[in-house]
Amino acid sequence: METAWRQIYALEVKEINARTIAAYTLNYPDYPFMAELKDEYEMAVTRFYPITDGDYWGFINDKGEVAIDLKFEWVEDFQDGIAMVGIADRTTYINKAGKEILKEGVEDGFGFSNGFAIVEKDGLYGIINRLGEFVVRTIYDDIGENSEGLFYIEKDGAYGYLNELAQEVISVNYTDALDFHMGVAVVTNDSGKKALINSQGEEITDFNYDWIESFSSFDLPVRFRKNGQYGLMDRGGLEITDTLYQALGEFSDGYVLAAADDYYGFLNTQGDTVVPFKYTFSKQALSESKFLEGHAKVFQGNKVGIIDSTGQKVFPAIFEDVGLYEGVRIPVKKRGEWGYADLEIDLAIPY
Repeated sequence: METAWRQIYALEVKEINARTIAAYTLNYPDYPFMAELKDEYEMAVTRFYPITDGDYWGFINDKGEVAIDLKFEWVEDFQDGIAMVGIADRTTYINKAGKEILKEGVEDGFGFSNGFAIVEKDGLYGIINRLGEFVVRTIYDDIGENSEGLFYIEKDGAYGYLNELAQEVISVNYTDALDFHMGVAVVTNDSGKKALINSQGEEITDFNYDWIESFSSFDLPVRFRKNGQYGLMDRGGLEITDTLYQALGEFSDGYVLAAADDYYGFLNTQGDTVVPFKYTFSKQALSESKFLEGHAKVFQGNKVGIIDSTGQKVFPAIFEDVGLYEGVRIPVKKRGEWGYADLEIDLAIPY
């Protein structure tokens, strides 16, 4: 029963902080180790900082008191209430009471995230929980971090996914796999083509893509590349652009640079053209021409100007370069020298 309660706590409380511990005590009022929870709560609200005397490492708390003696060969910062440390030529983990939680040594490891840490032993990888228990023994060639409750795994060159209970919920059928983001992940088949799958392992696109960007927001589509051209797709795997482009930038302020036939304009999050394709495309434009607070630098030939999000010119393309548009004095460059122009495009501070 004691082990079961502790495992429930380890599974339920993914991040050790005051809010999660307080919520756990409300949800599980019969938890038999409330005194430990009180101590853990106090530890959670106390910051720990690494210190060294030149030979060994330990930790002080935010009151400047030595909280964990200087006895380690090296230490890393606490994550989720656990720190990775080196002692006697081995890697292990300690809690904020200074107690070693790992029952057996490992060669290397990673910090805790969402209640789990990846460890390495004899060149293979496994997963431990905050109790120091091996959820997954060190049997895999690679393991990804916990992403939305799933870990990608590699065994003998094939990839699949485990859940937090160490169950193989998505079979090892792929030649590559990435972390889950926003409920989907990018996987690769044996022909080298990419597709999207959901957390049930269902393929929500065909394996038609050379590259698919990982999702980072529920509101933004992602870029893909197919047959050397680029487009946008939503989280359901639907291609939302009618045309494939020679290049796509990154979304900024809800707009993305799109280039075709060596000219570029801007698309919105629905894939609609909001600024026509009349600007000169280059690698410099791809990296520098993006919207910030409603304005973007644009390139026409070898000249630079500024437009707003409707495509209207704020500064005509008559400069060698321009800085950020902040609505008062705008850095502008001509004949190799910089000055400042006002909103009427008159030079306010000489080059």
